[in-house]
Amino acid sequence: MFKNSADLEKRHQRFISEVVSSNEVWTLKSEQGYVSSSSNHYDDEEEEPLLLQIFWSTSKEAGVCSRNVWKQENFELESISLSEFIEFWCVGMHNDFVIVGTNFDHQLFGSEREPLILAEELLNHLKSEGSSIEFENYESIDQFLNSIKEHTESS
Repeated sequence: MFKNSADLEKRHQRFISEVVSSNEVWTLKSEQGYVSSSSNHYDDEEEEPLLLQIFWSTSKEAGVCSRNVWKQENFELESISLSEFIEFWCVGMHNDFVIVGTNFDHQLFGSEREPLILAEELLNHLKSEGSSIEFENYESIDQFLNSIKEHTESS
């Protein structure tokens, strides 16, 4: 089944907007770990798909996927604060060469992003909304954005 890339991008933009508004990100966790799949768009140096970790902007959407896609896995909903997600999850996934999937549907269609790109999108949206957010290792959104920029320029 083909999914329109404009629809996927629309869902991704909704993800950005909703997680900034709610200040939380949702995922699924079981005894074996967090829900994941294989990337359709990102490969490693051996041309094998990178690991894709999936997140949603609402518990309802995550729950639908849990019931329809991974019903045998006994996943439970888990909420992550937006500041923790950006500062620790996105940076950690980047360091581990893991790709981020946002707002995947029950047919496993969704948007894929490099974690630092997603962090940058979220930080820019927070900034444009005039939202304040506290980080453990960064004094401001601008400092975090500059750190990402420096990292991506040196890569």
